Amino acid sequence: MQVRAKVGARLSALEATANARESLDLGLQADASALRDTDYAEAVTRLNQQYAGLQAAQAAYTRISQLSLFDYL
Repeated sequence: MQVRAKVGARLSALEATANARESLDLGLQADASALRDTDYAEAVTRLNQQYAGLQAAQAAYTRISQLSLFDYL
């Protein structure tokens, strides 16, 4: 009986591992598909927009950080 329990436990662990691997494979396939289907012109445009926003935020922070409490009053 003990041998059957060990075999059953190993089979269960093997099935769980196989299911996890299958899930991982599906995720990788979806990620690969998303990369292949990327519209590079749109991606570059979005990246440039985000970069411009970052530069504007950094410039605003630089100006604000130079102010003192007396400048606010």
